Amino acid sequence: MKKLILSFLSFSLYFNCLNAQWQQTSLNNGDITSIVVSDSNIFASYGSGHSVFLSNNNGTNWTAVNTGLPASTVVLDLKVIGNNLFAATQNDGVFLSTNNGASWTSVNNGLAGSALSDYSLEINGSSIYVGTSCGGVYLSTDNGTSWSAVNNGLPFSSYIIYSLAASGTNVFVSLYGGGIYLTTNSGTSWTAVNTGLSSLNVSSLVISGSNIFAGVTGAGVFLSTNDGASWILMNFGLTNSDIRAFAISGTYIFAGTWGGGVYLSQNGGTSWTQMSDGLTGNALFIESLAVKGDTLFAGNGYYGVWRRTISEMIGIDEVNENNILTVYPNPASKNINIKTTIQSKDAMVSIFNIQSQLLLQQPLYKENTEINISTLTKGMYIIKVKSDKGIVTNKFIKQ
Repeated sequence: MKKLILSFLSFSLYFNCLNAQWQQTSLNNGDITSIVVSDSNIFASYGSGHSVFLSNNNGTNWTAVNTGLPASTVVLDLKVIGNNLFAATQNDGVFLSTNNGASWTSVNNGLAGSALSDYSLEINGSSIYVGTSCGGVYLSTDNGTSWSAVNNGLPFSSYIIYSLAASGTNVFVSLYGGGIYLTTNSGTSWTAVNTGLSSLNVSSLVISGSNIFAGVTGAGVFLSTNDGASWILMNFGLTNSDIRAFAISGTYIFAGTWGGGVYLSQNGGTSWTQMSDGLTGNALFIESLAVKGDTLFAGNGYYGVWRRTISEMIGIDEVNENNILTVYPNPASKNINIKTTIQSKDAMVSIFNIQSQLLLQQPLYKENTEINISTLTKGMYIIKVKSDKGIVTNKFIKQ
């Protein structure tokens, strides 16, 4: 009976995965610059004047919530801390709402000139950071009542602060054209952390546990596991390298691209799968992502807010979640050994570089197999085993 139930579950998940696709919400036009979730509420900002909308029924209906915002203001980023909703605007500084957007108040004490052109927000405990277009980073520790510049070490005058991400005492900023900088002392000083990046056009950052992901325009996704000291390209499966947004749901990582829709990684960025069913044409241009429960919301650059159920996207792989591919030693110089739970008579092992180019492929005849990698150059590689029992991937380093 248990086997029958599992078989039915597998079929149901497979069926859902085949039929799942993105659905456009009633907020169905315009450039969505930011989406943020606060309890049962979802807020979205337009890249046009008078531009914040609220949904309290999972995106089915939306209501404009703009009282107190200048009619012509453009909201570029939204962040929530407790009952406080902050909005960063293009030319009017920062605004605060304490009543779910019903009214807004300007909180710009200490912000002036170029500091009123705000592109990004990040909240780290009681500290609120705002990144500006050419005025660097400002910090508030009193809920936005006052702001102070924290730019020591930043070449801020020529760069837009596109994204901020914080974890513990570490705060990262991306300067579009200037790379990534880190502070460990609340902005008192900043240090460049760009080793391994092939481009300094960093447009998005997200932190998942000890992993930091950076979206680099035209280059794809980079990963750091050592607080930014070094970065590794993680593009296996990505067919669009213009990364504009990230979202995290448990161990799942979503990346929104400009023109390629949404990609999902279920293995810490080792590989990516496009999840853009239902998105065509201009609907593939994604600027923002947010997770609410089992729903992923995507802010489109042209056609408003879209949504898709997360369990539908990951369901088919949930059936194979106990499959394992172990690689050892790792790093290795001459041979690697692989051990997998999905070995069968038709199993095939493949090795790819991080540009998704197939370098080696051979049948996998037994559970434990040794593979000669002496002909590979130094670097990171993706190894995949596929059989009638499923697909598993892992990564290894040739030294």
